[in-house]
Amino acid sequence: MPLPVRYMVTLLWCLLCAHPAYAQGVTLLSPDGEIVAQGELLDYDQDIYSLDTKYGPLSVNAKSVKCQGELCPDLNTSESTNIVISGPPHLVEGLLIPHLKVFSERSNLSFVHDPDGKRVQIKDQLSELQITFLTTDQNSALQPLIDGDADIALTAHGARDTEIKALERTGYGAVNVTLRGRVIGLDALVPTGSVAADLSAMNSNNWSFTDDFDRAQMDAFTLGNATQNDQQNSAPMVEWKTFSKSLGTDIPRFNSNCGYSPLAHRLSIKSEDYPFTYPIILYLAPKRMPDFIQAFFDYLQSPLAQIVTQRAGFVDRRIEEFEINAQGQRLSNAILAAKTELTQQDLQTIAALLQTHNRITLSFRFEAGSSNLDAQSQANIAQLANEIESGSLGRRHIVLAAFTDANGPETANKELSQTRADLVRAEIISRLPADVAQTVQIEAIGFGETMPMACETNELERKINRRVEVWVSKVQ
Repeated sequence: MPLPVRYMVTLLWCLLCAHPAYAQGVTLLSPDGEIVAQGELLDYDQDIYSLDTKYGPLSVNAKSVKCQGELCPDLNTSESTNIVISGPPHLVEGLLIPHLKVFSERSNLSFVHDPDGKRVQIKDQLSELQITFLTTDQNSALQPLIDGDADIALTAHGARDTEIKALERTGYGAVNVTLRGRVIGLDALVPTGSVAADLSAMNSNNWSFTDDFDRAQMDAFTLGNATQNDQQNSAPMVEWKTFSKSLGTDIPRFNSNCGYSPLAHRLSIKSEDYPFTYPIILYLAPKRMPDFIQAFFDYLQSPLAQIVTQRAGFVDRRIEEFEINAQGQRLSNAILAAKTELTQQDLQTIAALLQTHNRITLSFRFEAGSSNLDAQSQANIAQLANEIESGSLGRRHIVLAAFTDANGPETANKELSQTRADLVRAEIISRLPADVAQTVQIEAIGFGETMPMACETNELERKINRRVEVWVSKVQ
């Protein structure tokens, strides 16, 4: 009968410890003084002890043991690590550095920001992290990561198709923001001036920018061709700036020919109901990161980090709820657009659900012509799963309400919306522990083209209508 594993491990190390060839090596001890391993020290990188033993190489977590022997590393000597972060200056100075400073202060770490703004030093008694910032424009922040010149990239967009392919060619692996990244906040482009632009007749040739933005970034906001060519040709010049730099100013609404008039504010940006919203993302290189960086990424999910994001002028990712009275325009548009008995039945279901449920500010959208979730939606999946697992939502009933645009047959759109609602539900369930997944109440419902938010005179408006919303039962 085979010995239990714990006895085999004990016997192995007893034999190893008694072997005279390792008497002059190092000994790794557990916190209670028990011998964990003995052998010749091959390497130490602050995280892992690598030993050569009689039975072959062995790696041991350095944080779980104490090293004894003349060849043990001097832990009183500060270890220095250097990393490079690429990104546009307004995001580095305006958002990332405030986060690094607060993280350091709350972690009792020394924080030094060089006067030239190009370097930050974070350290404690044993370790030191030197961060160098590599300045890029808004459109090319990921390029240094692709070229191997940066360890982290700070971007104002999810990785584009060309960037994903370039990263994959370097051996980056799956370009998934939840695996090798973190959404640290949201921002949006907003029109300036006092006259609202006509969203249905937008013409990108008539755009100009007052902030650190370039036209290439607008690739993320595909307009296509307006149905009214004469309107498009006569569209007035629209000057843009970022929402983060618009606090304290009046932001005009957009006009449209169906009553849809989106306005940029905190809730519409969080839910992506405002069409020119974009995530701010940190992408990591596929390598072991210093402990400080790993701890910093954990901090970015904390309530404190959301406060720092908001105080910096950006939109944080705290979940908020919409009351039904905030849905008036959406329901009105849906009733006016109702074409068939099927649509009317769905409207009755929606109206009944909204009597007992609130909408929250997480939503899910898909990449164009794909069943793949976009970068912000990937982060939203992880965030909702964390909220469910932590118990923040209690035992509230969750509805994933999916909608499509009006292209194609109505019955096909309803089936497509159900498929997408089921896909989002499966993604959330896959991230939950088995006991939580078995008890959580998540219902996926496809409503097709029932409740449009925009007019669909161009591709941007159709994109707005393709979404999966999250509704939760009201707290009694």
